[in-house]
Amino acid sequence: YDTRELKNAPRAVLLGYDDRVVALDPANGKELENYRIYLFDYFENVPGDRTLVKEKGSCLLLDQAGKQIWEHGRQEILAGMLSHGTHLFLHFWGGSEVAGIRVPFTCLKLDTGELDLAGPATAPDFEELSRPDDIVGPRQKDGRPQMAAGARALAEQHPSPWTLAMWEHVKSVA
Repeated sequence: YDTRELKNAPRAVLLGYDDRVVALDPANGKELENYRIYLFDYFENVPGDRTLVKEKGSCLLLDQAGKQIWEHGRQEILAGMLSHGTHLFLHFWGGSEVAGIRVPFTCLKLDTGELDLAGPATAPDFEELSRPDDIVGPRQKDGRPQMAAGARALAEQHPSPWTLAMWEHVKSVA
């Protein structure tokens, strides 16, 4: 169990191991929370003194004491995660189901982890979220044309700043 990262949160010390995240009480070292995960990647601070935990199969949002607020994923490999204001954008190799359509990126409300088709008023820079070679990942059957077709369909059926920007980004790399 290699320790990958340590973070001092306002009410807990978070330890990221290669297979779990543990929250300890900073006053006495007692274990507050312990989450088994597929493979720990990193911690990221978000507004409200909360912590996003990126692991290879999903992401978790933890409160100041390390208690889980929500988890999203457990499907494909989570390649990228980008917080953008009150929203979180995720990139899974092989894509995500959004409104019944497979697309390379999804948009969640940061507070609840719920899918948000409308998203924020401004779209993120999708190039910060993934490299062109990572749109589908190394072991996926679905290629870039399928992801581009999904992005186009989602942008046409649910036009919003992020779906339109996703379509433009995927179109440019597909």
